[in-house]
Amino acid sequence: MHTMKEISRLMLKIQLLYSQWAKQQGLNYNTLAVLFTLATKGRCTQKQIGELWHLPKQTVFSICRQLAEKGHIGFEQNTNGDGREKIMFLTESGTAYAKPVAEKMQAMETLALQRFGADNSRQLLAQMARLADILAETMHNRHMMADDTDR
Repeated sequence: MHTMKEISRLMLKIQLLYSQWAKQQGLNYNTLAVLFTLATKGRCTQKQIGELWHLPKQTVFSICRQLAEKGHIGFEQNTNGDGREKIMFLTESGTAYAKPVAEKMQAMETLALQRFGADNSRQLLAQMARLADILAETMHNRHMMADDTDR
């Protein structure tokens, strides 16, 4: 099998595992991402969550609106920037809802990483970051070359 296809397949398998785990918690993957971020990072913007998890802006907006309607998140004015983007935070009910899920997820991940090994984890992260950088550079250069041949 083509190596990049296998890498992509394995990355998708991991995301599918998270989606299945989220479903067991009564959530979907995207809602898990929003709640996990707020539970572990505290206050942040919708843009920050979207960038962190590579989620579309509209998806994050819709999830946050639903969570706000349920009383799980609140908003406050962002004093940095132009003030249009609001800072989000978990309310008391949101904390009660999200913290146990985030803690279970972190415990599960910690156990898996312990079994995988600290050295393997560091090496995997370093190599995946390197591959992502090389792939981005290659795609950018290919795009630039394609643009040059179109002229």
